[in-house]
This record gives sequence, structure tokens and C-alpha cells, in this order.
Amino acid sequence: MSNVPLVSQPAQSSPAWYASIGAAALALGRSIAERRAVRRSVAELRQLDDRLLRDMGLCRLDIENAVKGEIDLR
Repeated sequence: MSNVPLVSQPAQSSPAWYASIGAAALALGRSIAERRAVRRSVAELRQLDDRLLRDMGLCRLDIENAVKGEIDLR
């Protein structure tokens, strides 16, 4: 008979595996928070009238791109 154990032992890299899951969960949480912040900012800007948006250099079509930083408002 051989001396091979029937039950496999947990890998020694378990702490690294947990750390990578934790990092993925943090990244997901940050992504969700960022999306919520963008949606909230877009909703607030959409409540403004066209004159105020124009004063900021925006039109309604530019709101989402401006919030995401894709438009330079300087």
C-alpha cells in the first residue's frame, strides 16, 4: 500500500487566496460607490435649468461626460 493521504491538505497559499478575494471585493465596492456618485451627480445636474448649465459651459447632452471627466471644463 502507498502512504498517500485520502484527504487533501489545504494549500499553503490560502492567506494569499483570501487576500486576493478581499482585494476583489474592495475593488467591486469602490466601483459601485463610484457609479452611485456619478449617477447622483448626473441627477443633480439634470435638475438645473438650461441657463445655469450654459453658465457652467454645459448643455444637457454633456452632463454625463462632464461628470465622468471626459470633458475639460476649464
